Order: sequence, then structure tokens, then C-alpha cells
Amino acid sequence: MPTIYTAGWLALARSADHHEELNIQPVRISATCPKFWHPSVMCPSVQILIPRPELWQYQDDDAGFKTAYVARLDRTGPDAILERLDEISAEHPGKDLALACYEANPQACLRSLFTSWWVAATGQLIEEWEPPIVGSQLTMGMTA
Repeated sequence: MPTIYTAGWLALARSADHHEELNIQPVRISATCPKFWHPSVMCPSVQILIPRPELWQYQDDDAGFKTAYVARLDRTGPDAILERLDEISAEHPGKDLALACYEANPQACLRSLFTSWWVAATGQLIEEWEPPIVGSQLTMGMTA
């Protein structure tokens, strides 16, 4: 099993030219892929991690959203999620996976809910992926 990370789409997009070099495969946990996402980079998803429309009734109620989202994860369980991650890993051999959504701050989005739940359910830590410096350039394409 590859290493699993979480990441914001913008961080991944800034390093999109280096995905092969960085050995990272974005995995969508947002409702859509970003419009700015390069079409040549596949965007598999884990449907159970994508908030369904009925969860957005809690957009002004963080506690309600958290309760409903975690209940959905509990009903599914880590084995079903791991099965899907294994499928994606088999489709992209040798790559680490980055569970991606739009929020830049992982503490303000479902990534932190999922990782907290995952640690409690499996004991496995999932860290936030950070774009590294590639060669003499930042992954944003700017010189250091």
C-alpha cells in the first residue's frame, strides 16, 4: 500500500508538471476536479469521502456537518475505503496517493475530519502533503 496523504488542489496544481517526478497521484474527495486541473492527469475518486449534497444543509453548523460526515464514515468502515484506495493504487502503481479537496487549510475542511476518523479507526496517521522544492525551482514554477 502506498503512503496516503491529504492535499489541497492548489498545492497539487502548483506541482502538476512534476507529478511523475514526485510520485504522487491526486485522488478526488471533492465533488469535482478543479477547472484548472490538467486533463492529462487522471483524477480518480473515493466516492464515500465526497460530501453528498444533503450534508451541505450543515454548511453553517460545523458540529452537525462533522456528526453527519463521521456517521457516514462509520457506516462504511475503513475496510471499504482501503479497498478503493488499493484499487486506485493498482491503477497507478508505485505512486503515493493524495486525497484532494479545494480548501487550502486542512483544519478547516473534511480532510481533517477524515484523517482524525481514520487514525481512530485504524491507528494509521495520514499527513498533509506539501509541495517540495524541485531542483532549483519551486513547484509553482518560480525560481528560488
